[in-house]
Amino acid sequence: MIKIPARAGKLFLFVGWTGLNFFNCSEAKAEPTAKQLTDSLQSEAAVNRAILTVGREVFSAIDAVAMTIVWNMTSDKNEKKIAAKTDWLNPESVAAAAAGDPVAAMPSWPEDLRQFFQMALIWTDIQKLNLFLLRPQDIAPYLARFSALRNELSAGYSETAVREVYSASDEVKLRRIESVLRVRAFMRARGNLDRNKNLYSAGWYWHHAPAGLRKTK
Repeated sequence: MIKIPARAGKLFLFVGWTGLNFFNCSEAKAEPTAKQLTDSLQSEAAVNRAILTVGREVFSAIDAVAMTIVWNMTSDKNEKKIAAKTDWLNPESVAAAAAGDPVAAMPSWPEDLRQFFQMALIWTDIQKLNLFLLRPQDIAPYLARFSALRNELSAGYSETAVREVYSASDEVKLRRIESVLRVRAFMRARGNLDRNKNLYSAGWYWHHAPAGLRKTK
């Protein structure tokens, strides 16, 4: 049997205890808790959740945030910016706010909700009829501006939503920018929904609406 001096033995025990606790701490940091996993999954579900379908086009909460941000980015100097009022990551709240016949109810909707709905209906029609086409070189310059003005454009929006908007691929960002630019071209040429009430006839519905508030056109 090997004899270990008392002082050396204490040092050995201390080093062993320290190493064991370091290992346990590392394990704790590496392994998320059940609550962290649940919160993460719930956050992903909320971010990626569909909120509106128009025809065959499905719009998510992040589409709504991105399109309203791009709308503000592409506005003229004299055009009023749309304030961030709607909680897009709460689809039940969005659906409840948009309940009823939009022809009559839209004036009472938050402005960003009203503008997103208008863009969604117009964009779906534009794609169906292949209207107001843009060249890639007409869209590309807006991508750099979109990134450069992130702090200014994202003011008032959920950090979670903004992070998802800006972490999207350039292809997705360019598609969202293109959609808003072409919607603007449509509105300059043909006006808004008030002058194009036929667009309401597209099949559309809000997701997650309470049964008593569902409205499908």
